[in-house]
Amino acid sequence: MLIFAPPGSVHALSPTAGCQGFAITMSPNLLLDMPDHPLLLRSETVIEQGELSGLLERIRTESAGDDPSAWTATLGYLALLSVWIARHAARNEWDTETRPDASIRLARRFLHQLETDISASPSVASIARRLDVTATHLGRVCHKVFASQASRMVQERQVLEARYLLCDTGLRIGEIAQRSGVSAPATFTRLFQRHTGMTPRAFRQRMSQPGDAIPSARR
Repeated sequence: MLIFAPPGSVHALSPTAGCQGFAITMSPNLLLDMPDHPLLLRSETVIEQGELSGLLERIRTESAGDDPSAWTATLGYLALLSVWIARHAARNEWDTETRPDASIRLARRFLHQLETDISASPSVASIARRLDVTATHLGRVCHKVFASQASRMVQERQVLEARYLLCDTGLRIGEIAQRSGVSAPATFTRLFQRHTGMTPRAFRQRMSQPGDAIPSARR
């Protein structure tokens, strides 16, 4: 499958054991015809899988080349990748041209409100009030659409924000806790350690080591 995140998308990659794939970061200045919304695209046939794998492998090979034509070839394969994405985008279950059902619409509003409230100690109950639904109904929708508990999604988003701030800023741990929507430093440390297996300070120290492979959050 291919996961596409446009510029400005909050995301993180946490591959598990046995996962294989490519992570391609492209500058918006390349002016390729890419979508302006996230996509999750699946290759449904062996032929499609071969096309996608071949494109990604050629991009990897050419981008690592040092001959004068390597960059030109890389841009060409990136353009072909944009064509592959455009042709398969219609199958995307999250953003289609047809009108989404009520569950999808509420799920989108939930994610948007979570992003808006991330530094204001968000909870399922507070978000549900803003969306004018009950917390129970919001929980059912999240389980249906995301196959996850709404409360867990809130916590994972808070931890994701903390990981980003720990990796890419020099803010103090207490300030990071507040910006992640957890006012009490002790509660923040327990939450972070439960989801990552490390304290915030240990995570920052390890991420500062060259060659570390622990995934961090990115925008």
